[in-house]
Amino acid sequence: MSQQLLIDTHIFLWLMFKDNNLKPKDLKIINEFAKNNALLISAISIWEIALLEKRRRIHLYQPITTWMETALGSPGLSLAPLTPPILCESVALPEAFHKDPADRMIVATARTLRAHLLTYDEKILEYARQGLIDCI
Repeated sequence: MSQQLLIDTHIFLWLMFKDNNLKPKDLKIINEFAKNNALLISAISIWEIALLEKRRRIHLYQPITTWMETALGSPGLSLAPLTPPILCESVALPEAFHKDPADRMIVATARTLRAHLLTYDEKILEYARQGLIDCI
């Protein structure tokens, strides 16, 4: 498997919390990419998780930095940095895409790295239906 799989923030959280919202078929896909060291999480997802924790929308039950260090140490998972090409792509996405900067950076990361994106976000899935990103 030569391709990479970028997982959206909510997918990452569901994976870490073993949440039942994550479909078994998607968990199998995630595990396959992880076995090949081809599973990615965007650096902007770290910011989103920290923000969710700060706003008390999620509870990590330990300091955010400790939780994040453990989560990012998951086998086969790598952090995709926000590089200049990704940041530039995030403001130049083709066609109409909503204004959420985190979603724009996640989509731009997938496009720039030519990675599959696993998300349940309907706005991103609609963008994929236009052929502008490869979503699983």
